Amino acid sequence: MKRSRDFPNPASTTPGTIVLYDDAFSDKRNLARVLAHELLHEYFRGMTKNDAESYRMTTNWYRFGDADGKVRWITRGRDSFVENDGMTSPDEDFANNVEYFLFERNKLKTTTPNAEGWISRRFGPGFRLRGAK
Repeated sequence: MKRSRDFPNPASTTPGTIVLYDDAFSDKRNLARVLAHELLHEYFRGMTKNDAESYRMTTNWYRFGDADGKVRWITRGRDSFVENDGMTSPDEDFANNVEYFLFERNKLKTTTPNAEGWISRRFGPGFRLRGAK
């Protein structure tokens, strides 16, 4: 895999592959958090069509077809994301939101409460990683 398009990302994924870059091991990163985020991209790719649609509808993502035939995603009625890159796609938004559910739940609750509710219903309110605060 080539360098992340979002350099200096600590990691990136393609279906079935997670690549960790040097930055993932720096003192400023939490490796468990980096790995959880990347695994969540894989999880999203494997979700059923109904579950993915449920998440997108709950978090206000809409499919937008362009004249060139490419599918794009836009949000409506939503202007806050736990991380700015969450605005790029439902996949990134999902990985960010579940990451924050696991590591900074209060920020998720205040920034994107509908996502926090969906995640809590989907995985259960006690969903945690051992050692995550």
